[in-house]
Amino acid sequence: MGRTIESFRIITLALIMGLLLVGLYPQPVLADDPPAPTNLQIESAKACRHLIEEDDFFLVFHYNIHYAEEDQPDDPANKLFTFRLLDTNGVDHLGAIVPYAYYNSGYDQGVAAFYFSAATAPDWEQAYVVRISGNPEYFSSPPLTSHTLTASEYSQMGTQKENQTVLGNYILDVARDLENNWSATLLFAGDLGLVLNSTGEAYFKGAIPGLQALAPQIFPIQSSAPQYEETEWTGAQGEAYETRFEDTWVGEALASVGDLFRVKWNVITGLVVFVTMIGFAVVSQFMNGTVKPASISDTCVLLGGVVLGWMAPAIMGIIVILFALFLGYIWFFRHG
Repeated sequence: MGRTIESFRIITLALIMGLLLVGLYPQPVLADDPPAPTNLQIESAKACRHLIEEDDFFLVFHYNIHYAEEDQPDDPANKLFTFRLLDTNGVDHLGAIVPYAYYNSGYDQGVAAFYFSAATAPDWEQAYVVRISGNPEYFSSPPLTSHTLTASEYSQMGTQKENQTVLGNYILDVARDLENNWSATLLFAGDLGLVLNSTGEAYFKGAIPGLQALAPQIFPIQSSAPQYEETEWTGAQGEAYETRFEDTWVGEALASVGDLFRVKWNVITGLVVFVTMIGFAVVSQFMNGTVKPASISDTCVLLGGVVLGWMAPAIMGIIVILFALFLGYIWFFRHG
């Protein structure tokens, strides 16, 4: 009997000690939810396509996650909130991103976007749902707001350049709103028109990766691929020079000279130009002991004859060949 009582005492003491240990062990305390924002909404949205490749899909939206100053959480918005693009049923997910924590930890007004290549793009002009919701890791009852896209928020333009212009104008409009909301300057008027300044460029390129390729016209430094086309050479300009004096007394006089010698009149005038050039060379040689100064005068005479239409193509070709031979002689064979 004594042993039974002693065992009972030991068991009772062990239970009491166990209960004391459990009571003294620190119990986890569930943290309160972060406060809900005083204003949670999507201000506007714009959908464009054909921006980089045909049939791609781009959706950009202007949002507001506003807290009173005393209630704003210490955690940045990219931890507490997510943006989702949902199918028309409001359930199936098409994409998810988080706010860009640039100004005020990502709170207040900002911009975000979804881009889909042509291979993954959802159907065009559908009533997709853009949703802002609290992160359930931090909120037991996450705050949320949704915006359903309307037909007016889809670009109606058909070309890449037109859609880039629509997107660029929308971004500039949002930037003006952010300037007011942030009390900051994001734009400046440059030689290319209204564009993003360095602050605006830093924010929008971070919030929308690849924006410079999507809307290059809103950046102060723009890049584009040059288009090369093969030039089609014609004789239109030469014909314009040749007919310069038609229906004038000069043209009639030149035609009469051609009839006199039974050749085309620009052959006669071409010979006159040629002889004049030779005359300058002779005078230069006589006065300076060299014909080099005559190359300047002869070039002016030749160009003047061409512009006046006084040079027959054959004679002009002969003169050009002689000029080339003369310059080659001076450069390679004449010394001193």
